[in-house]
Amino acid sequence: MGDSVLIIDRGEKLDHSVVMERRSAGEGGAAVFRSKLPWNSFSPLSKICVSYYPMIVGGASNAWGGNTRRLPPETFKRTDAPIAWPFSYQELLPWYEKAERRLNLTGDPAYAGSLLTNTTSGFEQWRYALRPYFDNVGLSGIAINTGASGKFGQGTCKGRSNCETCYEDAKARPDNIFPELPILPSTQCLEIVFDGERAKSAICYNGREVFEIEFERCIIAANGIESPAILLRSDLPQNVRSHSIGKYLQDHAHFEVQCMGAYELPYNSTSAFGHVYIDELAGEYSGIEVSCFALTHESALEPLGHTVPDISQIWQEGVTLSSFSRRMISFYFELEIPATNLIRVVLNDDGSPRLEDTEYLSFLPHYEEVRRKIIAKLEQRGLIVMSQQCHYKGGYGGHHFAGTLNMGTGPNAVCDESAKVIGTENLYVAGTSLIPRAGGEGPTLTAVALAERLGHHLTK
Repeated sequence: MGDSVLIIDRGEKLDHSVVMERRSAGEGGAAVFRSKLPWNSFSPLSKICVSYYPMIVGGASNAWGGNTRRLPPETFKRTDAPIAWPFSYQELLPWYEKAERRLNLTGDPAYAGSLLTNTTSGFEQWRYALRPYFDNVGLSGIAINTGASGKFGQGTCKGRSNCETCYEDAKARPDNIFPELPILPSTQCLEIVFDGERAKSAICYNGREVFEIEFERCIIAANGIESPAILLRSDLPQNVRSHSIGKYLQDHAHFEVQCMGAYELPYNSTSAFGHVYIDELAGEYSGIEVSCFALTHESALEPLGHTVPDISQIWQEGVTLSSFSRRMISFYFELEIPATNLIRVVLNDDGSPRLEDTEYLSFLPHYEEVRRKIIAKLEQRGLIVMSQQCHYKGGYGGHHFAGTLNMGTGPNAVCDESAKVIGTENLYVAGTSLIPRAGGEGPTLTAVALAERLGHHLTK
């Protein structure tokens, strides 16, 4: 059989046009990704988590235009939780750079702090647009290919939205990275079979029959929910750290702030959907890591008319509706659910995953404190706060499930520094579940960088 490797990704290949038709018909959330496959039906993970759980090839990491940033060096240094990074930012840096090339990142080359394959036209305007209020802003790298062709067959972004199922993007999907290999996108992995500490096969189901796939090595890369669920459904070797499987789940909570500034902004001036990253509003607040960005298109005005007592004075100054709209800035904040939590993936009676996450409620006072500090910063810089949407009060969810099969050197790590499951000989993990501390940034780029690092390790 040779050195055969089974990679367990997550999800089926859905038709983009069908998803678009469902959205046009008014459907939303998980419903637009519904499937005819009997194993690909899904229910809410909990009453608090608002992330949906679509089984889509490549995942949903492009749902927000592929905001693709490195974790800051400070995240790698944190040791205030039961799990922590086993190495430094500098050690992951070459793999970040390789991941950025693979994903064909687009953005502002002087700001993004990353290797960009493409440059977003119009970036120069956004480099200076918010300078009256902040010293360091710019278009962050995004995983949307705007070049002539995708280096790995991804195609060129056509701005169609619903990036989860669009193949004209920058995603490193299985079928364009491994075009020569057999791919079974309509098959679910039920469990891993072991012979002692050696994983030897996967029990799978394709909607018609249960069958077995044998391998020499296996990589589980099936998202921060399904990856631990597969192991929880398996009869694991004795030395696997089962007590940590599915624990320390990290995601993000959110809030938005709409402000009015003194100057009109260059909305709709870029060649692609963009994120204007604002360093001075990001960082750590009261132990919570936060990221902040604004968008390159205008905010909706509907919720703003009644939120500021002196709004009539603004209109009396002769500001037109168009000018008012172009002076509005929407700031989006992602708040980490830190790795100090005890949120975990568990199994229902039928083997499907769900979350035990009521401890999330204990973070709400901390998020309120973060929000107050950020509002104070905005006002200190001369911005008029017009409205706030505290989404974190209604639940959490950025589709950023991380940490549930964390790598590390401590007693709570599931995987070692090479991403091998401790207590096994040949079972490895890739994807967001491997990340021990996700901080305030989305995990896409870090997950790809860790996969590049693992690939190098396995081919040495």
